[in-house]
Amino acid sequence: MTAVAAGRGDGSRSWWHRRVESAESAARLKPVAPLRILFGNRSMASLVVAFAGVTIAEWGYVTALAVSAYRHHGAIAVGLIGLRLFFAALGSIATVSFVHRRPGGRLLTQIAVLRAVLVATSAGLVAAGVPLAPLLVLVTLDAIVSSPYRPAQSALIPTLARTPTELAASAAGLSTVKTLSQALGAVLGGFLLEVVAPQYVLAGAAVIFLGAAAITLRFRRPRVGSVEASSAVGVRTVMRDTVRVARDPHVTGILVASGLRTFVRGMWVAIAVIASLRFLHAGSGGVGLLMLAAAVGSLHGHRRDGTAAAVIA
Repeated sequence: MTAVAAGRGDGSRSWWHRRVESAESAARLKPVAPLRILFGNRSMASLVVAFAGVTIAEWGYVTALAVSAYRHHGAIAVGLIGLRLFFAALGSIATVSFVHRRPGGRLLTQIAVLRAVLVATSAGLVAAGVPLAPLLVLVTLDAIVSSPYRPAQSALIPTLARTPTELAASAAGLSTVKTLSQALGAVLGGFLLEVVAPQYVLAGAAVIFLGAAAITLRFRRPRVGSVEASSAVGVRTVMRDTVRVARDPHVTGILVASGLRTFVRGMWVAIAVIASLRFLHAGSGGVGLLMLAAAVGSLHGHRRDGTAAAVIA
């Protein structure tokens, strides 16, 4: 890494080199230290709490929906729910224009509100006992809607961080929050399903989405001097930006790596549900425990290789 930087010869440093150096400094900290730094900044703390909320809600309702789908429709249904991530990946490319042309705070709020509506609608359909197909459509739409959240969040962070230390801590801290929130959401979704009907778990997730939207309301107005700008986004603009991103040789490798990672994540959810219900006979609570075990392993991996986790986050 140092050799690459030295080989530039002009003494300048790219954004990537600065990010790697920031990630390395964050990785030297204990896992809790980045969170302590972030919560010292009220704005960054709000961003972290909102992100934790949407992640808990997503993994809680997806776990409950996957377990319910397996019980009523079999393993294929679980795989179809996991397929939502494929459409989310396609949607993330097409939403590049929105991320760059709309204020990040406003987009975060809009995404959370729309997800709350979609999940609440799913809860009503589950309560009405509708077939699986409409639920698959809604969960796929939710995945597509959620795809711009992380890019919009990343675009907002530089305007909220007050120091380079806070900027570095955001990479490691948000990665840790994501891992913990995924595990907590899966655990809650699995264990709540043991005592309440699936529609109530989905309704609770919708409420959490609304709470996250309320938290990010404070970011609707960009700070003075912020690079955020709102402008109209047409179909032609979306298509042009999508083609530009797809043709970028530096982006291709990232897209492939991210796609493989998402593929494995989708498989893991399906495997956890099937293994817990069919082979371990541990019920929906067992799904949450398997997710919790995965989170412990992931956190251990972050501690062993914090630099890579921070950079990718």
